[in-house]
Amino acid sequence: MYRKQGRRYIPMSRIDIWDYREPGAYLTVVKLGSRSEIRCVDIDAAGVQAAMRIAADAMVTAMCNASALQPTKQETPITLQQRALLDQLEATGFNTSRWEWRSLMDVVEAGVKEMKAVMDSK
Repeated sequence: MYRKQGRRYIPMSRIDIWDYREPGAYLTVVKLGSRSEIRCVDIDAAGVQAAMRIAADAMVTAMCNASALQPTKQETPITLQQRALLDQLEATGFNTSRWEWRSLMDVVEAGVKEMKAVMDSK
């Protein structure tokens, strides 16, 4: 950073850079290849915010996997005639299973579970 002094720009020292920040608490999380800095208003929540920043990549992966389309686990009662028709369809290579997305709560739980796993591994 530079500061204008007269008609010239002079480099600022590190101390001068801190003078331009808003007052308050800051949280800096450094990971391999990235640095994240947020202004933390509530100092008591800094630990949770740091854990979420550290585990963010793992949480996103876990939540994407949890939100993928999956076969249903509940069986729908069918008649013998329907079963015979489904068996004929399966013989042709047609997929007869039903698929569904998981609930948002399941997705969030997968992310929280992954965050706990990252916290326990360190």
